[in-house]
Amino acid sequence: MRVDDEGVDFKSPFDGSIHKFTPEKVVEIQEAIGSDIAMVLDECLAPGNDLESTKKSVRRTGQWAERALKSHEKKDQNLFGITQGGFFEDLRKESTLEITSMGYIHHLIKRGESTGMILATYHNIYFLTNLMKQSRNAIIKGEFDEFKKYVIEKINHKKR
Repeated sequence: MRVDDEGVDFKSPFDGSIHKFTPEKVVEIQEAIGSDIAMVLDECLAPGNDLESTKKSVRRTGQWAERALKSHEKKDQNLFGITQGGFFEDLRKESTLEITSMGYIHHLIKRGESTGMILATYHNIYFLTNLMKQSRNAIIKGEFDEFKKYVIEKINHKKR
């Protein structure tokens, strides 16, 4: 088995042939078999990997999830992202926010899944709690004006 940013090469146990699974191919297969629930391709590391390997896996899984979401066409199929991060809590949070932010919450809500509303609530609470914490720290340090400018620029950049 070989993993790169394009996807995963698997060796067939039947004839030894190599098969390339990309995020798009995995979605295509799940749409073709008509599954109600589909999962995106992810890089699943063995437990206990080091920080750098885990960071790389979080980045790659996020990129794959974005590609899978763009290629998903079956409207009556729920496509779920997979979060990574191993034993690193900050990476698990980062991965969860990235995956849920890129459209999976919208996707679930659009299909009437209660999980979408629950995730949206958690996502918003986490975001607002973190924003308030950063605001409070900026006020304490006397840097609130700079912080406010930074936040407004970031919001305006996302709107483009």
